[in-house]
Amino acid sequence: MRADSQSLVRLAEAAERLSCSRSSLYRLDRSGLLPIVRIGPGMPRVREADLAALIERGVPAGGGR
Repeated sequence: MRADSQSLVRLAEAAERLSCSRSSLYRLDRSGLLPIVRIGPGMPRVREADLAALIERGVPAGGGR
């Protein structure tokens, strides 16, 4: 996968990289910390740049609760 700002990451990979669950990713989306992009029915993705920025900011595993 390309590592540029336009790359999209599957939720399973994003959850693995953040050491959290898919449910936590949806909480991060609702809170505005990690927008989930829907590219089609049943195809949610996260932008690589958004994921990298969240990791850099150091949001705790589990969605930053």
